[in-house]
Amino acid sequence: MLRKAVLLAALLAAFTLGQTVNFATYVGGSQDEYVRDVATDSQGNVYITGGTASANFPVTPGSYQAMFDGTMDVFVSKFTPAGNLVWSTFLGGPNYDRAYAIEVDGTGVYVGGRAGAGFPTTPNAPQRQFAGDNNPNGAYGPQDGFIAKISLDGKQLLWSTYVGDTGHGFFRDIALDGQGSIYGVLTAADGVCALVGPTGIYDATPNGGEDGIIVGLNTNGGFAWATYFGGSGLDVGTPSIRADAAGVYVLGYTNSTNIPITAGLDTSYGGNGDMNLAKFSRDGRQLLWSTYFGGANVEYSETHGLALDALGNLYAAVTTKSTGLATPGAFDTVFNGVGTGCGNYCGDGIVAKFGNNGILQSATYFGGSEGDGIEGVGVDALGNVYIGGATYSTNLPMVGGSYQTTNRGNGDFFVAKFNNNLSQLAYSSYLGGSGVDFVRSLYADPLGNVYLAGHSTSGNFPTLNAFDNSASGAEDGILAKFGVSSTPPPPPPTDATAPSIPGSLFVQPISSSQLNLAWAASTDDVGVAGYNVYRSSGGSAFALVASVGTSAYQNSGLSAQTTYTYAVTAFDAAGNTSVQSIAVSAATLGSTVDLVEIGSIAQIASAGTWE
Repeated sequence: MLRKAVLLAALLAAFTLGQTVNFATYVGGSQDEYVRDVATDSQGNVYITGGTASANFPVTPGSYQAMFDGTMDVFVSKFTPAGNLVWSTFLGGPNYDRAYAIEVDGTGVYVGGRAGAGFPTTPNAPQRQFAGDNNPNGAYGPQDGFIAKISLDGKQLLWSTYVGDTGHGFFRDIALDGQGSIYGVLTAADGVCALVGPTGIYDATPNGGEDGIIVGLNTNGGFAWATYFGGSGLDVGTPSIRADAAGVYVLGYTNSTNIPITAGLDTSYGGNGDMNLAKFSRDGRQLLWSTYFGGANVEYSETHGLALDALGNLYAAVTTKSTGLATPGAFDTVFNGVGTGCGNYCGDGIVAKFGNNGILQSATYFGGSEGDGIEGVGVDALGNVYIGGATYSTNLPMVGGSYQTTNRGNGDFFVAKFNNNLSQLAYSSYLGGSGVDFVRSLYADPLGNVYLAGHSTSGNFPTLNAFDNSASGAEDGILAKFGVSSTPPPPPPTDATAPSIPGSLFVQPISSSQLNLAWAASTDDVGVAGYNVYRSSGGSAFALVASVGTSAYQNSGLSAQTTYTYAVTAFDAAGNTSVQSIAVSAATLGSTVDLVEIGSIAQIASAGTWE
């Protein structure tokens, strides 16, 4: 019992320790840079990759490719644990080349992404030649996917291969399994891939629309297998991939109602675009399980949305516009809003934990009243869960001694740390300047150090112990490390202040069975978490009919020509509840009454005025 108590105390201490910025630096030249992924090695050295349009990007003498060669080239850079540059190299040909993924082991550095014709490949590569592109993206030109391996000193290209189809498929993520194999998932594959096989592979035939193509190679670059996966629609969009000794795991967007799904898991397509999580055997011959994850609105990702812990649990972290996805007891069970002017990040973040059998175990929202998008999830050795992304919200929950407590611009980095069952938030922080700052990937090492990689238009991004303190172009790469604090952060102040009373409740008859409600939003010293809607009829006492995250509610299933009375309260995350609003009554219409459009209640509610 004593040993258990000591272990529990150690785990609790590790969870409550906060984070602090060890370094934050610009990375770039005089043109645009996009850092798309980050990883570390066993010594804590940090590796990043992405794309650069700068001929003067900081490359080091003796690196594999010292000269810029295209409209955009891949870059690969290594930094010390303290953020000092060790080496940096270009990797590219005369066309548009960009990496989205990086992995490191004791034999080399692996990168994967998109490439045009003329990208450097090596002898004996599974696909040395560009496969063509019958449907090129106007922003990038004709594209294939590529995977390459660079020596640990950055001086040699150990091997490099295209992996492409006759369409514009490319890699957004790659993974190592620790068993000598590397895997990639080709997205936007709308053509035929000559590498699919061998005989007996799970799916050797394209399914229509756009498929994913999951590929297995050995760490020497030899081809092992490739399989299609999808339904008749758009599948395995903006995917993430992880792998271990038990299998290969793929997370991606789907709008197919007929993508293969396993009985006993979530077999219902929510609508408007869901996420799909699937597990394959390491030889690509079996689909071990597959499940939907999504609600009635859309779920989507920009890659690096999947993490795998030592016990085989999976953590999917994406962006959603759907309500009702969080599980009971989660940190945040209420959808916080879609937002406006939010670019790629309209909606809330949603983090979900799955068992290795594909069964959902827990899920929490993370967001504020504007757009919040997750691009990166990681797990440390103790099972703490970390997410990173970009936010337009000024009211994200900030706890644990946040390094930066306010949003300083038109989109800032954020980082957050949860316990393993997603019921508690231990730490969160903004990080950004006055421009637009986007996290594109997050890596959490076993000790709980967290690395954020992305890009910024801010000339005043808050650098610290930086390799480069100054922005060099219109959009520069950013690398930041949040290390574990040596002492726990101070406890957050107790929130004992209730939100203001919801104002100007308005009830609009819509039909014989529906009344629509709207009200002026409440305010709170920390943030309004949601609203409780109460209803009475015929002199009965008020009863709770709904809890909602926005200042509007549609009450359907009512009786015709019946008067109902409503009142609303606001509540915050600490459980403080406002005084009840002034009650307002309205009657449903008769079943034969012609309806007259009298304006948009949503517009009235968003304006916050009533006339």
